[in-house]
Amino acid sequence: MVDMKRAKDEGLDSGLDRSPQARSATAFAQWCAQTLRPAVLTTQGAVDAR
Repeated sequence: MVDMKRAKDEGLDSGLDRSPQARSATAFAQWCAQTLRPAVLTTQGAVDAR
């Protein structure tokens, strides 16, 4: 806990853009559809091929 607090105090989050535009740029559902779903389907195909 001390290390995490120290990292926050030293600017751990300084590089993150927390503006409303940055947060709404890619919705979680959109990311799931574009990134996660194809990855899962590809993995399932590899498993089924064995």
